[in-house]
Amino acid sequence: MTVAEVEDQVDQHAAMFTTTAHDTLAPRVFGTWWQAEGRLREATRLRAHQRLTVAAGSCAGPRHGSVPTGSCRRSATSTTLRPSPSPSPSPSPSPSRLDRRERPVTLIFGPPSPARQIPTVVTERLTLRDWRAEDIGPYSAMTQHPDMSRHTGGGPMDDEAVWRHAAFQLGHWALRGFGMWIVRERATGEFIGRAGLYEELGWPGVEVAWTVRQDRWGQGLAPEAGMAAVEFAFTHVGVERVISICHPDNIQSRRVMEKVGLTLDGEWSLHGRPSVVYAISRAEWDARTRG
Repeated sequence: MTVAEVEDQVDQHAAMFTTTAHDTLAPRVFGTWWQAEGRLREATRLRAHQRLTVAAGSCAGPRHGSVPTGSCRRSATSTTLRPSPSPSPSPSPSPSRLDRRERPVTLIFGPPSPARQIPTVVTERLTLRDWRAEDIGPYSAMTQHPDMSRHTGGGPMDDEAVWRHAAFQLGHWALRGFGMWIVRERATGEFIGRAGLYEELGWPGVEVAWTVRQDRWGQGLAPEAGMAAVEFAFTHVGVERVISICHPDNIQSRRVMEKVGLTLDGEWSLHGRPSVVYAISRAEWDARTRG
């Protein structure tokens, strides 16, 4: 096989590797590449041999009575000029060759991590579902009212802040297996707020929490979402106790806690701010729901 024929086969194999880099038949892809590598090495060897042979053939013979030196010398048993044992320079890389640095990356995947799916909970008037990009604008608008952060120590949030908050809430689901939902009205699809379960590191327990748009206060939406979250905590998360935390002056939240079935359990410092803790046990929840 000539050098040109070998190079043509190498180019064909390299082209096949490029077009099948995303093929799921990984052994065939890798086999094609290593075949091309072997052909390339063979072409390099033949090319070097041909270059040296041509160079040897072009050398002038030694003068009468002289000893051959340099890159040409006569064999003791043959009149064919042979190359000297000095190493020949490596062939320059051809532009048509597939550069190692430009090879398509073939990813090897391990087993996937267990998926943390966020369930959708439906109540009489509400839908509690996962966080989506379409919720960022309405959530940001909800936080602009001064009453929304009167007792929480926060403030208005722009779209970027809400985006980070949404990513945080989705991460909470991934780490804990439970978290906060976006709350929308079933009849209209209108954004209402958020509700669900929460437990960051150092928290005194799994907390039920809610945030309802200020113009929808007083309609019983927060207790409806809160009771659904408490039921989820006892029936699906498997906790033995659910708490809720708020500032002592947050009378509206304390009333919602009582409607959900929680009672005053003690005091706590929430990020350096004085807070009260309400709680309900599984036994208390069972007695309440059966009654």
